[in-house]
Amino acid sequence: MYHKSYGILETLAPLHVGATAGEETGNLNLIFRDQFTQTAIIPGSSIREHPSFAMSKNTQAISPLR
Repeated sequence: MYHKSYGILETLAPLHVGATAGEETGNLNLIFRDQFTQTAIIPGSSIREHPSFAMSKNTQAISPLR
């Protein structure tokens, strides 16, 4: 159902890359934001959280389990 893939995106301007989190589903979606205000989510970019990482509801960061 899921597969690992890699790619390179060529852009015409510098972009900020981030991710949105769906806490209830454990998915991350890749987002791109330009230097102004336009934001786009890449369709089909849902990424499952890796089992060795945990997301705390009190923080925005993902940190490795110890």
